[in-house]
Amino acid sequence: MENKKRKPTLNTYLLLFMLFILITSAIIVFFMTFSTKISANPVEDLSESETRSYHIVVLGSYENASFLKLVCSGAEKHSEKYNAVIQYYVPESQAEDISIQSLMDYAGYVNADGIIAYIDSSEAILEVPARIDGTQIPLVTTGFFSSNFTQVSFIGNNYWELGKKLADETIDYFLEGVGGIAYIVTSDSTTNSYYSSLLTSLQSGIKDYNEIECRVINQNESELSVLQTGIQESIKAEKDILLICLTEEDTIKTAQTLQEAGLENEGIGFIGFGSSETSKMYMEKSIIKELISVDPEKIGELAITELFEYRNKGYANSYITPDIEISRSPW
Repeated sequence: MENKKRKPTLNTYLLLFMLFILITSAIIVFFMTFSTKISANPVEDLSESETRSYHIVVLGSYENASFLKLVCSGAEKHSEKYNAVIQYYVPESQAEDISIQSLMDYAGYVNADGIIAYIDSSEAILEVPARIDGTQIPLVTTGFFSSNFTQVSFIGNNYWELGKKLADETIDYFLEGVGGIAYIVTSDSTTNSYYSSLLTSLQSGIKDYNEIECRVINQNESELSVLQTGIQESIKAEKDILLICLTEEDTIKTAQTLQEAGLENEGIGFIGFGSSETSKMYMEKSIIKELISVDPEKIGELAITELFEYRNKGYANSYITPDIEISRSPW
């Protein structure tokens, strides 16, 4: 007798339908959960993407959220000129922070025409996503320069000029008193050529002022102990003290050291570097007296200009130095 093929029953169809619903729901929940962790609101409503031809994504970690909002604002100033919509895509809180690579992948998912990204480390390794047509999305970076991936342009510091600015601020600080000690706090990360140039420029700028004693302290446990002792001795001798940090990481570590040692209310001058939420928090507490950073809105203006320079001509300026900005404690 010839075997007949068994036809699918109604229960089989129902089971397959329910399985399809479950898988679809899981996918929807995943993307809803992912999207709620990101502040994806552009400065200009994304509904304009219906009438504008290009889509630029500004992204980075939550730690640099306020900086990136201003970068986004700067890019927005030229968005109409380039017929582009700007999307701000940054996690809404520290607890919801996700990797820069995941943010990059999102830009690939929405088929963005360009990315402006804040890079947190000179050691960062990223895979720049491609558009649907297979071409790599043009990327402009700020923050830390990394040679581990392709970028159209980096917008960052001229370290010699930054050192001169730090020297000017140091001299201005001590002119209010009768001189004192300037502690330059560094770490192993400042041994590269960029920060070596910064340190040399700073020291060169203050070397003719004999009333300013300059000491370089390394950011490690033993030397920080020396720093604390030196600060306490200088306070007893009624000497003015100024701490100078060359990186944001050193700025935050030194602020934490002062707070843990109970020295935050001893009238110590402190010039830091950076623009993150943590650095600003220490400045609001008046532990850090000045923060030096680059102008974020100008970075946004330069970044969108370079993206479209690359798009229209096939090349862009590989390294750009924006203006330096100084913020001071309100207290």
